[in-house]
Amino acid sequence: MLLVDHIGKKMFFIAQLTHTPELCFGRPEHREDYNKLLDFMENMEKYEKEAGVKGHGFYLNSNEHTFYFILEADNFAKVSKFLGVGPILTHHTAKITPVVSYEETLDFARNVIKQ
Repeated sequence: MLLVDHIGKKMFFIAQLTHTPELCFGRPEHREDYNKLLDFMENMEKYEKEAGVKGHGFYLNSNEHTFYFILEADNFAKVSKFLGVGPILTHHTAKITPVVSYEETLDFARNVIKQ
C-alpha cells in the first residue's frame, strides 16, 4: 500500500463555477447580486484572509459564463467558506478539484519507482 504524507505541504484547488445565461450577473434583474459580486471582486484579498485561503489566480470566460479560481487552502471547508461569500454559489454550479503541484507529482513518481 502506497501512502503519501501531505502534512505541511500546500493544498491547491481549482474551482470552476458556471452559470446559465439566465442567471448572468449582467442581466438587469440581477443588478443587486451584481453589486455584491463587484464588492467581492474588489475586496477579494479581504475575503481570502477571512476564509483562510490564498488566491493564486482568478479568471473569467464571459462567453461561457464561467469563473475559474486557483486557490490554496488547508482544507476544502475553507474553500467553501471563501466561495460562499455573496451570490457566487447561489448563481453557479461549482466543480472544485483538489490538485497537486508538478513538483509533488515528480516526488510521488520517484517514490513509486523506489518501492
